[in-house]
Amino acid sequence: MVLKMTRKDIYFDDLEGRPPRARQLFLDRKLVQALKQAYKHAPSAREIMDRARVKPGEIRSIKYLVRLPITRKADLIELQKSRPPYGGFLSINPDAVERIFITTDHIFEPLHSARIKWFATSFWAAGFRKGDSVADTFNYHLSPYGILFHEALRHCGATVIPLGNSDIAVQLQTIRDLKINGFVGTPSFLMALIKKAEEMGLNFREDFTLERAWLTGEILSPADRNTLEENYGIDTRQAYAVTEAGGCIAYECPQKSGLHIMDDYVLEIVDPVTGNQLKPGDVGEIVVTPIHNKAWGLFRYGTGDLSSIITEPCACGRTSYRLTGYPV
Repeated sequence: MVLKMTRKDIYFDDLEGRPPRARQLFLDRKLVQALKQAYKHAPSAREIMDRARVKPGEIRSIKYLVRLPITRKADLIELQKSRPPYGGFLSINPDAVERIFITTDHIFEPLHSARIKWFATSFWAAGFRKGDSVADTFNYHLSPYGILFHEALRHCGATVIPLGNSDIAVQLQTIRDLKINGFVGTPSFLMALIKKAEEMGLNFREDFTLERAWLTGEILSPADRNTLEENYGIDTRQAYAVTEAGGCIAYECPQKSGLHIMDDYVLEIVDPVTGNQLKPGDVGEIVVTPIHNKAWGLFRYGTGDLSSIITEPCACGRTSYRLTGYPV
């Protein structure tokens, strides 16, 4: 018997398959709301707009963002020194902040809710479901990644083992003993786990049960992807994440033909020198404006990473634009 696939089997959220025009209207509306929230409550955001002589209501869609300057990591660091602890970008009452994360550069990032599901979209596209047991190997201390990825996996129904950055031998034993079938971490760490297992005399494909891996933090090279998939039977998916912007920005679907841009960000590809927006297909800097985190009044954050945008429809049925590959 052939089981019929429903939209829920394919998409975590119906927005993933929404017509492009409907998606653009949604993103425009959320962008306007985010900028108005930032202007009203975040003094640094308000000063940036005032210096640019722009009122938040004048930014009606992504094309108008070019009127605002790009904020970079160095700017955030300096602002948080002069306006501790959030650099003037907190856009809600401090008492309403549910979590505070700290990046490796000691940038404080407030989060308004611990119950946001936005990361789950990327894990669902990677095939994680109820019945899966997943090793989350990202650090749970200070960094947002460990716990946010953990919660996203739970929204998909998966069981999560919070391995964090524990000893590699302990991780291997846990993955083997619990018959874990999913991995979340960096490509290099997964390769290191496999190498260590083989040094211990184990046959990774036969002695372990890993079936899928969600990888971020660095590029998964074509050679490593081929090794993981062909030699070890691990289905791999890449995701692009930016700590200062709140996490996962884009993710691979089963087609693995570019990374779908999350509907929780407005993303631009710009000339790194002028800040002007580039056409689809042109390589430029990724600039993101988070529209999901009410506490973080950050906009036009320059990541320093380069990529380009694909606007053609994807065979998976998702209608979002895609990054051409993992940014460099």
